[in-house]
Amino acid sequence: MTRETCDVLIIGSGIGGLSAAALLVASGYKTIVVEKSPRIGGRYSTIDHKGFKITTGAIEIEMGGVIQKVFDAVGAKLEATVASTFKYRVNGKDYDMPAKGGMRAFISALAENEDEANRVMGGLKKALMWQDPADNISLRQWVQQYTENERIVRAFWSLVSPTHFVNDDELPAGKFFAYLKAPKAAAVGIAPRGPLELMETLRKGIEAKGGQIWTKCAATKIAVEDGKAVGVMVNRGGESVEIAAKAVISNTGPRKTVELAGADNFDRWYLNLMEETLHPAPFIAVHASSDEPLVDCDSIVFILGRRLSCMNTPSIACPELAPKGKHLLMAGGTPLSSLPPYDVQAD
Repeated sequence: MTRETCDVLIIGSGIGGLSAAALLVASGYKTIVVEKSPRIGGRYSTIDHKGFKITTGAIEIEMGGVIQKVFDAVGAKLEATVASTFKYRVNGKDYDMPAKGGMRAFISALAENEDEANRVMGGLKKALMWQDPADNISLRQWVQQYTENERIVRAFWSLVSPTHFVNDDELPAGKFFAYLKAPKAAAVGIAPRGPLELMETLRKGIEAKGGQIWTKCAATKIAVEDGKAVGVMVNRGGESVEIAAKAVISNTGPRKTVELAGADNFDRWYLNLMEETLHPAPFIAVHASSDEPLVDCDSIVFILGRRLSCMNTPSIACPELAPKGKHLLMAGGTPLSSLPPYDVQAD
């Protein structure tokens, strides 16, 4: 058995794991990232298919915010093309999301009259400025306090489906407003040659600072002594490797982390919370190719979609994502229920 040592061992090379690695190596910590897949990036990566660069999840990335600081920490360039302001479609007609007074103009365009728009905006102002909505009501229930207008109700659904991967009747109202109030990046962009190339740029920056990223390397056990994670056992190329570490970061999800470390090493309240409240957030995505763009903007939101909440045509901003003379469309939405069991055929 081979033995290695490091300051911090990170399980998983998704954007969370790589961001942690970048900040750690920039601060002088010897860091190793282990990734079971041959490809880094997790849900921000790329599958090459017949000349199309198809995302494994996210299509856009924040610019000028936290992610920018991560790239800067290791001297990596966050190369992305700024995405255009999204449009929204109501009853077959497309509207530009207003740049100034965006939410007010958005709600006014959907409201039956100004009184209705004022009620909804008054509720938004209260929720954002001084009274946080509770988590014991859903976002839909919160909206329906101010209007039964289905266009406005579904407008909120269309905002959470592509961002939270749940429906508006499943998302606690408090969580939605916490998201709205969180600091936002200056802009969002699209990686010109796909997410994986951008993650490889970050990888090079991490490795230039002395960090290591091992792909095709599955974690098999988190070693715990006296309640503290002290290392990880991995399978690297068929060989068992024991990596001793002063700290372990798991970017592989709560359930897998508990499995690797052993349930006995976690408090009962945490295990109960995980079992009772941790649910999957499924999202159905369909990719299609065409000779001409099927929608004429980077992103469009469907206010009255049954399941379809958004469409992206990233090849408009970044032609490199598709073969010459072709365009790539990604359309997606949440199932009728984000909780299992699913009716995959119906969805």
